[in-house]
Amino acid sequence: MDNVIKLEYPIQAHGEEVTELVFPERCKARHMRGLNFNPTIDDMLDKLANLARIPKSSIDQVDKDDVVRLMDFYGEFFSMPDTSET
Repeated sequence: MDNVIKLEYPIQAHGEEVTELVFPERCKARHMRGLNFNPTIDDMLDKLANLARIPKSSIDQVDKDDVVRLMDFYGEFFSMPDTSET
């Protein structure tokens, strides 16, 4: 899984133009704190802003097309391995 998401539509964060969001390479327990396993879009956007270390006001600028890709990343990042035996 790639931890860098290139934005089709740049945003502003920390007073600079942002063309990509960089996330941790692996999900750690600290990233899962407060994680809701039935998250709303607000929950996911807040968690993504936190992971990318950008303000919530910046994640609000992300275009819908980029949000779709961020949601895919969210699902992969927080996925749990299948531990059931077949």
